[in-house]
Amino acid sequence: MKKRKTSWALVLLTSLMVLGACGSGGQDPTDSSGGNVSGGASSDPNVLVVASGADPVTLDIHQTNDQATTRVARQIYETLIKQTDDLELVPGLATEWEEIEENLYEFKLREDVVFHNGEAMTASDVAYTLRRAVDSPSISHIIGSIDPDTIEVIDDHTILIGTNGAFGPFLTHLAHPAVGILSEKAVEEAGEDYGISSVVGTGPFEFVEWATGSHVTLDRFDDHWDEPAGMERIEFRTITDSSVRLIELESGTVDIVYDIAPSDNEKVEENDELTLLATENLGTEYLGSNVRNDTPLQEVGVRRAIAHAIAMSNRLSKRFIWGSGLK
Repeated sequence: MKKRKTSWALVLLTSLMVLGACGSGGQDPTDSSGGNVSGGASSDPNVLVVASGADPVTLDIHQTNDQATTRVARQIYETLIKQTDDLELVPGLATEWEEIEENLYEFKLREDVVFHNGEAMTASDVAYTLRRAVDSPSISHIIGSIDPDTIEVIDDHTILIGTNGAFGPFLTHLAHPAVGILSEKAVEEAGEDYGISSVVGTGPFEFVEWATGSHVTLDRFDDHWDEPAGMERIEFRTITDSSVRLIELESGTVDIVYDIAPSDNEKVEENDELTLLATENLGTEYLGSNVRNDTPLQEVGVRRAIAHAIAMSNRLSKRFIWGSGLK
């Protein structure tokens, strides 16, 4: 029987569907030569190997909002506020916050936080991060409620942040991974290389390397303000084929796999050495229409017809379910 690796780090590795393996063995992922992503997980119990279906787009969290990036970035960056699995908002890099005026909040920051480059985190870094985030078209839908003119640094560990009017989910949006706090010094020094070869946060793991199409390696950050992570290293491997990811897991060359194909769920559940974790999701599925190109979708009648067809399909589905006695 293979022995499962477990760690505090696993708490951070959340997704719609995560598959946990019961063991690993083989090639050491600390080898930075790249090569075949199916070459084997580390036999070291302090190394966690995670298989993802896609490469990150960039580790500059203001330039993208895709899942593959976020899964890695959550280990590197931290937010002012954290949201628990029960949707409760709890302190992150901010210890407390208060609405001191209508739509204006005061945040008190932790005083013992350092970035991976050794620089102390201050309110200036928070202000820089939020202003930069507001200017990003990739995450404006997440952070666009912030009024940058209201951001005011009171001292190194106190900052004011306000919104463009009443916005109920403001604090929840501050817990989104895309609003992780950046080091102003690190970003400005790296320039266009930031997010590719230079990545700096305050999280429990720090960036080591990114071999495009192969893996991203993170090492435990021993100067983290909170309790140290249980794992010394995490390696995110890119394996685009779902069936190959499952084979790698079954053979013990990876420890966790994301996004198992629904057709493989039964196979996983029948394997005593694997654990299938299907978690509730707050996401919303939608159909977007590109009306900028010269296509039939530019005609409102075509889009309306598609909408009616979807609505009719939903009604027929419900009628079938109700007719089957399932409510």
